[in-house]
Amino acid sequence: MKRIKKPEWKILPDKQKIGEYNAQKATTKYGGREWTAWFSTDLPFQDGPYKFYGLPGLIVKIEDKTGSHSLTLVGNKTIQATTEKEMNLPQGVQLYGMGGKDIEINKAQFKKAWKAYKSDPTKNMREMMSKNSDTNKIVFKTKTADGREISDPNQVFREMEKNAKEGFKKNNNPIEPELYN
Repeated sequence: MKRIKKPEWKILPDKQKIGEYNAQKATTKYGGREWTAWFSTDLPFQDGPYKFYGLPGLIVKIEDKTGSHSLTLVGNKTIQATTEKEMNLPQGVQLYGMGGKDIEINKAQFKKAWKAYKSDPTKNMREMMSKNSDTNKIVFKTKTADGREISDPNQVFREMEKNAKEGFKKNNNPIEPELYN
């Protein structure tokens, strides 16, 4: 997988304890925000949350200047990666997007796709359904917010679109505002 461009960090002399780790301060500008990170050389990994990496230790805390986005390491442990085969999915169920080929796009392409998705959140799913209607039978069943069960595909799509648009209104503070505005 292609790594995003490394943030340009300014390492500062400030130090403090974050949780159980001795940390040092660094700042960067990324995605339309100014960020302050605290990294620890006690954990010698040049990594961190989201798209932040490239400091001489693991980023144990990072916060944007407004304080609206803050990520703090609360613990760490070794885990094994789960493959699709290990998920014990029911017979015939497949997760799309796992193990597939990544498609690289630029910011302009992303913004165009995001704008199209916001205006019609179920378009791709409806198109997929119409292409597969001759060969595969897909049954939808979902519950509305008030607990009603619906299975009519058109009703399901309307409900999905309504929920997506309500979500856009609630989640209006993206971590990278320059991508979504």
